[in-house]
Amino acid sequence: TDAFRAVGIPSRVAGTPAWYDDRGNHNWNEVWIDGKWRFTEYYPSEDLDKSWFLTDAGKAIKEDLRKAIYAASFKPTGSYFPLVWDKDIRYVHAENVTDRYTSLYRAQLSATPADEQHVDLRVMVFKDKEHAENSGDRVATNLDVFKGEEKLFGGRSTGATQDMNDVLTFKVEKNQSYTVKFMNGKGELETKNVEVGDQTTTLKLYIK
Repeated sequence: TDAFRAVGIPSRVAGTPAWYDDRGNHNWNEVWIDGKWRFTEYYPSEDLDKSWFLTDAGKAIKEDLRKAIYAASFKPTGSYFPLVWDKDIRYVHAENVTDRYTSLYRAQLSATPADEQHVDLRVMVFKDKEHAENSGDRVATNLDVFKGEEKLFGGRSTGATQDMNDVLTFKVEKNQSYTVKFMNGKGELETKNVEVGDQTTTLKLYIK
């Protein structure tokens, strides 16, 4: 970040106190390009908004102080950057930018493959079958898609405050069977099998 600033490129530090699965934390850089913040690793040789950690960032939990994604701020924001080495520190101002990273990951997942052998598998998670119609009924939870024993994708479903058209979408092969594993409301792992034909398939899951 200091190097970017030294050559006139606005930059700030971003990161997460803990990945969604508690296996560690990570920090990286954001740069202000063409009127918006973009992220890059410490080696800016790849395209912006692309990195090995986007799959993990796509499962970040906005409402969890430890597992959200933050960007440092000079000015007070009403939020702070949790520091793993001293949990009592509150003076590092920050913005909670989790939504931007989860949206970037969903966009990456839904990118159309070069061939025509794939279709969309759209996954929506609701409170229960009696509350599964409105945007406010949706629940954000981590889930993974498997084909047999092979894990293909992971992501976080969209919650109640996001646009109803914003749905976690995976590009999967046509005419195949898949298994979706997700965390229910009790923190237990559940599985759901789904058959995908040659058209878009929408899978509704319920945490209760």
